[in-house]
Amino acid sequence: MLNAVELAQYVESAKQFYGALEELETALGATRFLAGDFVTEADAALYVTLVRFDLLYSRYLGPVKYRVQDLKNVSDYLKDLYQIPAFAHHTDFAAIIRQGRIEGEEDGFCASTHYDLALPKIDWDAQWKVSTERAYLSSDPTHPIYLGNNRRFDIDPTWYDLGAESPKKEEKETPPSCGCCCG
Repeated sequence: MLNAVELAQYVESAKQFYGALEELETALGATRFLAGDFVTEADAALYVTLVRFDLLYSRYLGPVKYRVQDLKNVSDYLKDLYQIPAFAHHTDFAAIIRQGRIEGEEDGFCASTHYDLALPKIDWDAQWKVSTERAYLSSDPTHPIYLGNNRRFDIDPTWYDLGAESPKKEEKETPPSCGCCCG
């Protein structure tokens, strides 16, 4: 839709996009993840795109038919994925919103839209860490990957905070093995 040059192209692309979202809404009413009980690469790829739609992409589309969060099954599916630590720890809502700013826009820029004023102030983490009650769609809802206490990151919670780097091994200097007085 974003690369459509003519209105007819835009309308056709929009029909295809929203048609696909409606099919996804129906499919996710019967299955927990795209391919069944477990998360696959397809889920990760779709998550990356859809988590950005309401926060970023819709800004450039003009009037949208509906938001992703208006589709209950799709929205709950995304929140279900967000409950998995790997998704939550690698989703930076503030960075997604900042991507919508144009470089140099700060000079003389007057924030006027909900993208500039409202979205940065919302606690997205709290909104996405809600129970979705989609467990009944899984044949094994108590599998460790789904459990909220399956957070192996809690062993050392300081390293995965946004902006922190992974812990690095301390390297010891090894003395030269030449046997002379320098070592």
